[in-house]
Amino acid sequence: MPFIVDFSQAGVLQVNLAKAVEESSLEIAEMLAARIRNLAPVDEGNLKRSVKAIKSKFRNGGAIVVVGGGDEYYVSFLELGTKRKIAQPFIRPAIESIRHRAKRVIQRALQEKIK
Repeated sequence: MPFIVDFSQAGVLQVNLAKAVEESSLEIAEMLAARIRNLAPVDEGNLKRSVKAIKSKFRNGGAIVVVGGGDEYYVSFLELGTKRKIAQPFIRPAIESIRHRAKRVIQRALQEKIK
């Protein structure tokens, strides 16, 4: 008996999978924002308060984590260091610390859409 694959629904599946990734991206961004807040160096607390996860306005959707802005222009100086100041990385370690959890979030979202 031949193996038959019906591609008539392939477009629907592709849209559902893309939607699953988009929906899970905000959950992952919020998870990352929380971790960045936990690891951020504290002076007055402005940097921690500046961290937020927002839904992207780009065409393909998704989410963005905003760190700094306004008076918190020094984020890259902290993360990467300068000639006079040693680096205090907190964004890259935050990303590394949630990598496996983020992967599970995406896998779960995809599995739910495939059912």
